[in-house]
Amino acid sequence: MSKHYLSITNQAATWRRSVGVIKLFISKIGVLVLVAAFSTPTSAEITFDVGSKITKPEFNETYKAFEVKEIVSKAQRMDQAAQYELGKMYYNGIGVEQNYQKALEWFEKAGNQGYLPAQAVLGWIYYYGYDESYGINYDKALEWTFSAADQKDNEAMHLLGEMYYEGKALPQNYTEAAKWFRAAAEKGHCDAQVDLGYIYDEGEGVNKNKKEAFSWYQKAAVQGNAIAQYNLGRLYSRGEGVERDYKKGIEWYAKAAEQGYSNAQNNLGIIYYEGDYARQDYKKAFDYFKKAAEQSNELAQYNLAIMYNYGKGITKSLTRAKDWYGKACDNGYKQACDAYRKLNN
Repeated sequence: MSKHYLSITNQAATWRRSVGVIKLFISKIGVLVLVAAFSTPTSAEITFDVGSKITKPEFNETYKAFEVKEIVSKAQRMDQAAQYELGKMYYNGIGVEQNYQKALEWFEKAGNQGYLPAQAVLGWIYYYGYDESYGINYDKALEWTFSAADQKDNEAMHLLGEMYYEGKALPQNYTEAAKWFRAAAEKGHCDAQVDLGYIYDEGEGVNKNKKEAFSWYQKAAVQGNAIAQYNLGRLYSRGEGVERDYKKGIEWYAKAAEQGYSNAQNNLGIIYYEGDYARQDYKKAFDYFKKAAEQSNELAQYNLAIMYNYGKGITKSLTRAKDWYGKACDNGYKQACDAYRKLNN
């Protein structure tokens, strides 16, 4: 039987998420793919989720009827904190019927009175939009974000870095992006720490410095950030910015995998499949590949197909192999498309 190859992605991952004080969650995972091959009895590859993903804001608050009335009453009497709270309620339909326009009106009432959390959130909403991407207004996003960032609001400083990095609301400028990411990162902003680590990792706007990258990833990783944990695993495994330590690499991959990060799950699948840096365990490899594949990680889907195709540690099934090759192909992985066609011949 001809030898095939299993590969692992070694590219840094970055996670830009502007949370805002009201816990409006938008997560964006932007990753470039770089594949390094390792000899193995089968063929497979690993990557990250590519592109951006916007998730609906979430709130944990609940309100009793009398609390709603009290907040409305205070907001109408120009209480800025109550106006901000009422904006949150309208944004997610908690205690009142969901209404984005009313949410913005109340946020702006609070923001115009100088209420910093409202200003930061308005910048966030106008930059990313609400109800998917509807409502994007870069002029307003800049107005509110600059106002809050000038007052050293952590979320606003991070968002301003994001604006410079992406080059949407502002001309793209990695040096300015690094400056604002650093301002937020030094105040403990977890996602800014990941972004700053990524910038040093890739040498964008700063001189490439793997030690600096490692340092910022570590600060975010100990706060529980899965992307930072993944990146630490990668740096330990490659000996970049830190002495190579496969055991610690696996430990950090595992922390990210436990949080459901598909790329870490896929990398662990590779590690247990190959058995070079941990005891070979096809069952663990299969389990990790499956967890990642079920999250539409195209290379994990391809890896899973490989295991079914060659019956490594599991019962061989060309039908299931074809199914997973097809899923990976549908997700844009060309090598999976080629393998799918071969099974059809």
